[in-house]
Amino acid sequence: MLNWLFRKKAKPDTPALEGRTLIARDPAKPKPGGGAAEWAALPSRDEEPGRQAPANPEDENLRRWRESGQARAWVEERQGCWNHDDWLALLEELKCSSLWPMKADAVGLTLEEAKREWLQRN
Repeated sequence: MLNWLFRKKAKPDTPALEGRTLIARDPAKPKPGGGAAEWAALPSRDEEPGRQAPANPEDENLRRWRESGQARAWVEERQGCWNHDDWLALLEELKCSSLWPMKADAVGLTLEEAKREWLQRN
């Protein structure tokens, strides 16, 4: 098995490759065996073209929460004022939702942004 795995590759002009179609490699893509960082940068096969994958699930969950309007509604419900207990209760509520995990700092920044917008409107 190891001999098969590590044997020398046949050159394209050798009889071992007769009758096979050779496909040219896209020079923009990294070579197989390249660094993990090169492969991690490539989009997965099931992604839509032109849409970049989120850096991590926490960022995606935060984006979904923000776009759902829940952050804005939470701030409006409290008229732009909340205390530490309100904050902790929100985090617990989020932990029990399908939107978790999220970075607590990012949640706080989102709320502060929604608060600024609320204050400008009122």
